[in-house]
Amino acid sequence: MHTQESFEAKAKTPLMLRALRGEALERPPVWLMRQAGRYMAEYRALKEKYSFLELCRSPELAVEVSMQPMNAFDMDASIIFADILLPFTPLGLEIDFNPGPQVANKINSPSDIEKLKYIGVAESCSFVGEAISSLKNELSSSFEQTKTLIGFAGAPWTLACYMIDQGPLKNFAGTQVFAARHPEVMLSLLDRLAAVIEEYLLMQIEAGADTVQLFDTWAGLLPIDDYRKFALPATKRIVETVQKAGKPIILYVNSASHLTEAMLETGANCLSLDSCTNLGRVIKQSEGKVALQGNFEATNLFKEPSTVKLEVEAALRSFPRNNGYIFNLGHGVLQRTPTESVKTLVETVKGSKSFWNDKNSLESL
Repeated sequence: MHTQESFEAKAKTPLMLRALRGEALERPPVWLMRQAGRYMAEYRALKEKYSFLELCRSPELAVEVSMQPMNAFDMDASIIFADILLPFTPLGLEIDFNPGPQVANKINSPSDIEKLKYIGVAESCSFVGEAISSLKNELSSSFEQTKTLIGFAGAPWTLACYMIDQGPLKNFAGTQVFAARHPEVMLSLLDRLAAVIEEYLLMQIEAGADTVQLFDTWAGLLPIDDYRKFALPATKRIVETVQKAGKPIILYVNSASHLTEAMLETGANCLSLDSCTNLGRVIKQSEGKVALQGNFEATNLFKEPSTVKLEVEAALRSFPRNNGYIFNLGHGVLQRTPTESVKTLVETVKGSKSFWNDKNSLESL
């Protein structure tokens, strides 16, 4: 039995890091994917002055954007404001956002992969490390309670989806076609991307990130056998590298209810789950050996704040306390999400000790 005294003795360790260790908690920590962005008026004001890439590539502006939801909602964790395509720069790929991600020199054939350059992450993406160091200091000076600082990167399969020309195909089927036609070349590309991402995440850890999240947004489009063949080896390599550096890693795959067994095989410390994945099934699959994050439907935040509160309370009541759990959405905060609903969500989770019990009951899941 965990007493209030034992909780207080651990209070110096950020709540989210305790959750990532699978510890029983007095309440779950809360942060939201894409918690900094267009739904906030403060962000929209900056976007009138600066482009998206200018915000990402300026350490001062990236810190300012990262702090906006922290100041507004007092989240338990801050994630550095950046984009998963930034590590394309060391490979010699030109990126832009107009308004979505654009890659100028995409891969059309195996020979295009041979043309990829490598400048070095420390040289080409140093602004991310600088932003993390500054954000670490800003969080420390702005809040009495220690906050968790999250770094992140895109996973190799998802990055390959943006690199490879899709032609007339939709839903990144062109990447799957390329893998089917050139499986060994694809595996080589994914391994090469894994090396870049390893360096990128280690730079973030050295700069002060307490944990990192790997976003494999489009791997959920793969059948499980293809996931194991193509996405899993590179992901597992990155997970092991981060853990050897002494930090926990979170893996997010969207639309991945069919992949949770394979996601567990990556060895990630925490699985971030989309809203369509059954939490009870994943808890049974994982046998409590990994922390879990997410699963709350982002569109719920468009309901009245009173209803948002009830939805969050229902989610909290249904989740067993003695599994490491981080309250988050099944995907990022949507544009035009009411800020009052975000505030209600955070306040409800923070006031949830009465809903958080010691019983490991899965009946309601």
